Formats: sequence, C-alpha cells, structure tokens
Amino acid sequence: MKRIKKGNELLLKGYEINELKDNIKNRLIREHQEFLIGLLDYIPSEEETEDNIKMNGYLFTETGHNIPITYHTTTQSSRTIKTTLRIADQQIEVNIN
Repeated sequence: MKRIKKGNELLLKGYEINELKDNIKNRLIREHQEFLIGLLDYIPSEEETEDNIKMNGYLFTETGHNIPITYHTTTQSSRTIKTTLRIADQQIEVNIN
C-alpha cells in the first residue's frame, strides 16, 4: 500500500494490482485487457495484462477505482516520490511512500 499525502495530511491509500482482493483484481485485469485489445494486434493473456498494469505504475483505491496520478517526479529519496495528483482540473503536489 502507498500512502498519498499532501504535506503530512493523508489524502488516499493507493494499492497496486496484486494488493487488491481477487474479485477486484480479476475485474481490473479484464477491463484493462479489453483496453489493450484496442491497441494491440492480439489478445494479451491475463498475466501479460497484469504485467502491463504493474509496468504503468497504476494505483487503485481499495474498491478498484483508478487513482489519477500523473508522475512528474521531482525528488525520490528514501522511498518517497514527490509527484502530482490530478483530480478533474486540479493538480495537487503530493508525496507517495
């Protein structure tokens, strides 16, 4: 689990795909697989689709909603990433650790 903070204030908890419950994980893999089919000339396997999700660094809420993070890393030290969380038309500078 990643903690997304603005200063010391916890905004969200972000989960990687492998940290979610199986039913949520499987739904997200299916949805992303459908998205990838539109980009690729073949149907990716579930494993390949999960790897693609991990490679892109997607974070999700506990219920499986994608957290709209735009990674513009300014500093990475001691496992803390300073980046931007984009919500609608707002950009909020946050730390992820």
